[in-house]
Amino acid sequence: MSAAHLRDAVACCTFFAELERSIVQGEANDWTEMSVAERLSQVRLQQEKSRGDSFTTIAGSGSNGAIIHYSPTEETNALVNDSAVLLGTCPFASSFS
Repeated sequence: MSAAHLRDAVACCTFFAELERSIVQGEANDWTEMSVAERLSQVRLQQEKSRGDSFTTIAGSGSNGAIIHYSPTEETNALVNDSAVLLGTCPFASSFS
């Protein structure tokens, strides 16, 4: 179990470093709640023994982050940038063999 936690933590750190780097470089408008969830899933799948997400990624920006078990939809998909807090399910949302 601890190896799975370490793999998922590496995926989360890798993803958040990518997100932070792009926001600092002025590419904040490229990120939405849905793109955050999708990219985090992709990074997790790159980890050895990953079987994908164990549940839907929670990625809520701004006021959406206050909604319990929130999942973005096309209608609610908010921008992720440096002017709002991002709440997400990371780590331990992955399944490993």
